Amino acid sequence: MNRSFESPTSFILPLRCNHAVTAFVAATTLGGLPFAQPSLVGTGTTSTLVNAFGLQSAVAQVSSTDADRMAARGAMSRSEWRKAIDLWNTVLAAAPGDSEALTGIQQAQSALDQGSQLSTVEADLGIRQERARVMFKASLDRANDYLKVDNFKLAESTLLTAQVSLDKDKGILPPGEYATMSEQIRTMQEDVSSKRTNVELQKMKSSQAQAKADLEKTVQSEKASREQAIDQNLRRVRQLQLELKYSEALQVIDEILFMDPHNPAALALRDIISTSQMYRKYNDVENRRWRSYGEMSQAAADAMVPPRTNLSGPGPRSTSAVMEYPEDWPQLSIRRDGAAGYRMSERDRQTTADLNKPVSVNFNNNQLDQVINYMKSVTSVDFFPDWKALEAIAVRSEDTVTLTLNDVPASIALNRILEQLGDEGDRPLYSVEDGVIVLSSDAALRKKVITVVYDIRDLLFEVPYFDNAPTFNLSSSIQQGANSGGG
Repeated sequence: MNRSFESPTSFILPLRCNHAVTAFVAATTLGGLPFAQPSLVGTGTTSTLVNAFGLQSAVAQVSSTDADRMAARGAMSRSEWRKAIDLWNTVLAAAPGDSEALTGIQQAQSALDQGSQLSTVEADLGIRQERARVMFKASLDRANDYLKVDNFKLAESTLLTAQVSLDKDKGILPPGEYATMSEQIRTMQEDVSSKRTNVELQKMKSSQAQAKADLEKTVQSEKASREQAIDQNLRRVRQLQLELKYSEALQVIDEILFMDPHNPAALALRDIISTSQMYRKYNDVENRRWRSYGEMSQAAADAMVPPRTNLSGPGPRSTSAVMEYPEDWPQLSIRRDGAAGYRMSERDRQTTADLNKPVSVNFNNNQLDQVINYMKSVTSVDFFPDWKALEAIAVRSEDTVTLTLNDVPASIALNRILEQLGDEGDRPLYSVEDGVIVLSSDAALRKKVITVVYDIRDLLFEVPYFDNAPTFNLSSSIQQGANSGGG
């Protein structure tokens, strides 16, 4: 049976026989697969299987209701569901509660509902297709708008999104339409890529042109700045030349030639100023030479003047009219002390100054170590007793000291203390070393000596050796004087 919608369809044929025994043979199709379901018929005492060949006699005896029933079955077989419902309702009107009619109405109504669902599905499919087309067109239009403003990134992203959406809707679109839409996306992607390339090339050309223009502008600006700097330096060179500062002028000229090695003004000025500098140096040398000659002549003349005794007057000092020494010899000695030879360190000078502070002592058989600690506390100076060297001269820490002094320098008190220690010929001594008072023996202190060199060249007088002195003959001189007197 040709059907446009597969649904369970059944038809029931009533079979009549004697004793009002009814048998039903139901032929049912489910999903297009027919099967037969026989039913048992019978009465209280007898049971008979109705012969199917009695169908003609049963149909011939149908009433009007049976005719409607048959028509309803035919409508059911032809899938005329509404007509079948109407006919079954007619049967129910004639035979209320008829089970076949109720079942038929239920089946027809179910078929109608399924058909309605199919129509709904078809309508929903159409809506989804239209929605896919609208979204596709909107995506292409949006991508085209982005492409017009050269927003290639958003255009490519929009086309990619459109392709993804199109692939998701592939199952609801006709194959040909899907292929056409995909081709449109691919074509637009090619257009985007091509326009991107063209725009990038154009931007590159514009950038190169701008870079070239900027370079030319920079070159012109640097050239103008260089020419301005050269002009200022030339003015400065001229000013230095007038001030006779030739060395500085030549340095500025070197700066000009560094900026422009072929500058004619700088090259000419370099030759002129170099020549002027050379003549000026020559003139200075000549002046110094003649000045030195004059000073040497004056020194030679001064050397011919014999020394004279001068103890306090102006000029060189001399006590015997044989040797002279400078008038400012005290100042020279002070300067010599700072420039060379021995010079006490700052710490030693401070310690020596502390030893000159007045102190009072009152020792009565106090041990030496106690005395040393007391002196350390009143002078604020560190004391270092060299016990090993002191023991060599029989001085120990338990030796006692008895001394009473008031307001005397600490150095004097220390000397009086040391005089009470040791033997008569070998007393302990002290020295200032690196800001510390060292108590030790004379032999140990003498080992700590340094070599000091004093520059006394300005105090020396070299007696000149006169190898051309005149010869004096006292006898002949007297005789010559007598002769001249007698004449």
